[in-house]
Amino acid sequence: MSRASKRRLLLVGLFVGGLALWLVMTVTPVGNTFSRLGLLTGAGAALVALGLLAPPRGRVVLAGVLLAVMSVVAFAPARPLDVARVRAGVVKEARGLAGTRYVWGGENGLGIDCSGLVRNSLRHALLEEVFAGANPGLLRAVLELWFFDASALALKDGYRGLARPLGTVESLNALPPSALEPGDFMVTANGVHTMVYAGDGEWLEADPDVGRVIAVTTPTTNGWFTLPAALMRWAVLDGASSR
Repeated sequence: MSRASKRRLLLVGLFVGGLALWLVMTVTPVGNTFSRLGLLTGAGAALVALGLLAPPRGRVVLAGVLLAVMSVVAFAPARPLDVARVRAGVVKEARGLAGTRYVWGGENGLGIDCSGLVRNSLRHALLEEVFAGANPGLLRAVLELWFFDASALALKDGYRGLARPLGTVESLNALPPSALEPGDFMVTANGVHTMVYAGDGEWLEADPDVGRVIAVTTPTTNGWFTLPAALMRWAVLDGASSR
């Protein structure tokens, strides 16, 4: 086998291996630093191999596309978003995961936990706003929500300045429906559980006791609704970002 053939075979193997790693990390429900780095490594290896396998003109085109995408993500200004549309998007995304099995550390439709549901709902709502509102600058917020994991406790503490407290209540069962807006969320005072507010007293949660994502309307006997809780709002939904 010639040297050129060996090189091509090696690059094909790198492409296939990188693509396989990317696919495995994509369909893995649990999201953490390892899975994110694995996904980025797989995608990077596949793209590098593809570029080296392509003819010179193809390499230029691929490099140009990648440079353009990275430039948009890094430098495109984030314009004011349609808050009502994003709030509706958060609720739609959370509701769309109803019935999904509870998996500790899960972040997608194959398995999700409580904080994963809260973050996933905002992330996808913002991604929809990137296209619906022609607002590519929001991609930075989407990537930040994806890359940096967060427990319910971290959300309660403001999660990198991306959320702010609205107050505390002794019980969600006693919370007036008008106290929050759809897309807001809560975290139990002990930082163990979090859920998305859908409006009209309805909450969407990945309930570890039930084992899946459910919708619950107050008043209810569900134990999470009898605990003291912190009421939270995403900063992008009221312009109170600390950035």
